[in-house]
Amino acid sequence: MQPSLAWVPMRWPSDWRDPALLSLLKGSPINCLVLDWAAANANNTLAEAARAAGLAIVGLLGAQAEAPVVAAAELAGLAALGSAEPVQTRLPVIPWEEKSRLRWDSASPVLAASDGVWPGVQLGQGEEAGPTGLPWIDSNGWWLRLARARAPEKVCWVAAEPPADASFIRASHYALALADTYAHGGRLLLSLDPKLRAGLAARNESALDMWKAIMAALAFFTTHEEWAGLEPQGTIGVISSFAGEDEDFSGEILNLLARRGVPYRVYPKERAAAARFDGLLGIIYADRSAPEAALGARLQHFMENGGLLIAGAKWPNKPAVPSGTDVYRRFDVHKIGKGRLAVSKEDPADPFLVAGDAQLLLSFRNVPVRLFNTGTLNTFYTGTADGRRAMLHIINYAMRRFGHPASVAFTGKFRTAKMWTPEGPAKALDLAPTLDGGIEVHLPAFNLYAAVELEA
Repeated sequence: MQPSLAWVPMRWPSDWRDPALLSLLKGSPINCLVLDWAAANANNTLAEAARAAGLAIVGLLGAQAEAPVVAAAELAGLAALGSAEPVQTRLPVIPWEEKSRLRWDSASPVLAASDGVWPGVQLGQGEEAGPTGLPWIDSNGWWLRLARARAPEKVCWVAAEPPADASFIRASHYALALADTYAHGGRLLLSLDPKLRAGLAARNESALDMWKAIMAALAFFTTHEEWAGLEPQGTIGVISSFAGEDEDFSGEILNLLARRGVPYRVYPKERAAAARFDGLLGIIYADRSAPEAALGARLQHFMENGGLLIAGAKWPNKPAVPSGTDVYRRFDVHKIGKGRLAVSKEDPADPFLVAGDAQLLLSFRNVPVRLFNTGTLNTFYTGTADGRRAMLHIINYAMRRFGHPASVAFTGKFRTAKMWTPEGPAKALDLAPTLDGGIEVHLPAFNLYAAVELEA
């Protein structure tokens, strides 16, 4: 494995010039420092100390620029930082861009997004959900699922800066940010808020306790990184170029399906014609333009053999007269062989409605996992291709124990289940049979993250 694939990164504060502060990393999972390049050049003493500690180093170029670039290499192979030689000739370059500007086909083994969100229940004025709706959640999970599909051979980093007002930030906020990225197979570029930075530099006891708690959470997630090797599960697929005029619309569908607790699989359009559709009952074709011939034929075959395709109003070659509508009359539904074609009456449709209607058109009974009393929980369902092992990641963005008992029903036939949390060892869960032949488990209370591991 390339060393860069094993990096656990931290954004080294530019005002931490004392090499003695590297002792904070001793015994921690962090093995890669990200520095502003100017600070790295100005402090060879820090670089030498990091080299002695066996750390990798990443120089962040143009941190204040509109489109910064990260230049990275293992410190052991790094030339003298004070060299006048151009940085790019000494270090392999890792693209470091806003998500919409990332180069998916770059040669870099690391894909780094500079504009991640700080996860949590959104509290912005005027942005909350309505009184009968689910609270709005900020999460990087949907994008990491997209990145995993578009660049499966790469490791994805997300930078998410703590809120400017650090007075309320606790270790649990950092643990939530770690859970949001690691549960979805990515890595958080850990950045510290000003108050914590100052407290650690001064060796303040409360700051040191907070640091230890953050490192304990990071150790939990890095210990279980093999979970990222499991494949996303779901009976709904989403096909799109996820670029250009379709980027925002298709990305929001992914975001909203996740918020509804709908397990889904992502299919970049350029590879969808050759991808596996086994296990899918429905596909959302999110792009405005028609698919190319090979993909169109594949989707036609999918419908003729019993699948549901949800598409925009400009879908080509649809039957002249629909055979029905969905329950809210936003889609015309056409019979295609053994399956159905649901065509939106408006183009573009509202992604919120597309996500909701996809659930209704497929029926809730066809969802492989269902949560009850979810509240502020988001989930990510993965497993092996043979169905013998599955993992449900559950993230509680409110960071407090839910007020009502929560449970999860699975359609799979599993024999054992256990629940992992960062607070302690795994706990065995009792399985109760469901009327449809699956199983249900009742979740013990947890604070911000749990992983339910199932074996057939």
